[in-house]
Amino acid sequence: MEPEPGTTRIYRCPVCQVDTPHAVRAKRAGRIALKCSNCDNGSLVDQGELQLYQHRWEDELRQILDNLGAHGEGRGGDEGE
Repeated sequence: MEPEPGTTRIYRCPVCQVDTPHAVRAKRAGRIALKCSNCDNGSLVDQGELQLYQHRWEDELRQILDNLGAHGEGRGGDEGE
């Protein structure tokens, strides 16, 4: 899925050093202009680098959720937990 202006992507901000959603502001010639939702810094990122970062982040999140599901079977949102 190509990043389009108006969408968001997870990226590590070079200024505030936070993995945070970044708004895709523009796209041209294989470069993506991003705006950090945490500090409002702008970043110019290679499209391939952004897609790789997003893919790695999604894989890590999927592994965390899978581990939580495997260790938390039978646990609902009951009071007292």
